[in-house]
Amino acid sequence: MHKELQRRLKRVEGQVRGVQRLLDEGADCEAVVLQLSAIKGALQRVGMKVATCQLGTRMAEEIKQGGTGKEASDELTETFLRLA
Repeated sequence: MHKELQRRLKRVEGQVRGVQRLLDEGADCEAVVLQLSAIKGALQRVGMKVATCQLGTRMAEEIKQGGTGKEASDELTETFLRLA
């Protein structure tokens, strides 16, 4: 999973450089906003992948210790709200 996340983040890095280039070239606001929206979406997808991985690990630990998984689920909800 780490390689996939790194690949996605490298793509975002390229998109950010593209926005910088657009600004340097005096591109119109619509083009910049479109690229910023794509960057935001890509970062949200990376965040969701990380949060989902966290949930699996956290929930397994909680259940292993005799819990119900509710605490882990509540944590994930908070994480998703931060990403939204």
